[in-house]
Amino acid sequence: MSIITGRAGLNECLKKAMCLETNITIIDDKRVEIENCKKIIEYNDVCVRIKTSGRNVSVWGTALSMSDFKTGGLVIEGKISSVEFE
Repeated sequence: MSIITGRAGLNECLKKAMCLETNITIIDDKRVEIENCKKIIEYNDVCVRIKTSGRNVSVWGTALSMSDFKTGGLVIEGKISSVEFE
């Protein structure tokens, strides 16, 4: 059991409870998994731009494809060259 102390602790607990945090997993240069996606802004074979709860995320590479857009998550596969936060 944990005790929440202070406003910062409460804010962090609320973010987690409301799924406002974005978790990104990068697997080698082949796969990126992004949780808590809100909107696909742009999608083509070299760039995928996603709006998350906290910021926009751009994934750059070649032969990019998306899958598994369910429950607010997204998997991007291809040859990943960079991941940018806006």
